[in-house]
Amino acid sequence: NIAYKASCVLALLTAVSNSGINKEDVEYVIDCSEEACGDMNQRGGGNFAKSAAEIAGLNNATGSDCRGFCAAPAHAIVEAAALVASGAYRTVAVTSGGATAKLGMNGKDHVKKGMPVLEDMLGGFAAIITADDGVNPEINLSILGRHSVGTGSAPQAVISSLVTEPLERNGLKITDI
Repeated sequence: NIAYKASCVLALLTAVSNSGINKEDVEYVIDCSEEACGDMNQRGGGNFAKSAAEIAGLNNATGSDCRGFCAAPAHAIVEAAALVASGAYRTVAVTSGGATAKLGMNGKDHVKKGMPVLEDMLGGFAAIITADDGVNPEINLSILGRHSVGTGSAPQAVISSLVTEPLERNGLKITDI
């Protein structure tokens, strides 16, 4: 958890600094890592978002964690955009740090296959989602793709549910974007 938090906080501080906003402007933080937060009593039910916000000095922020493994950042970005679009919060940070358990899991498989360890570092991720400022890109919530539980896992079905179906609903083709 310590390596995760350190890389998460570094990413969060970098995003806040690079965006030009004040730390006090961040009202909500969503953590979307693959790491589990907790102790023997919470068993993964802790809150990395608020912990990272506290360490980063985002004193006006509250927050929660969003778990979805590899897809968690996509879910968290949609959640953040919806919170901002609804007016519930003006500025939301989405963040994640690197999980050492994931490095070990993937590295073990590489070594087993006689390959060099390809994942030997931790990374962090953070994005600031805020109300439309007329300068930065907007997130269009009306054209979301969804990989629903009934879609299945075949690559063609996944791409169809995430890309082509939402485009068709909105009168667009892949070549339009």
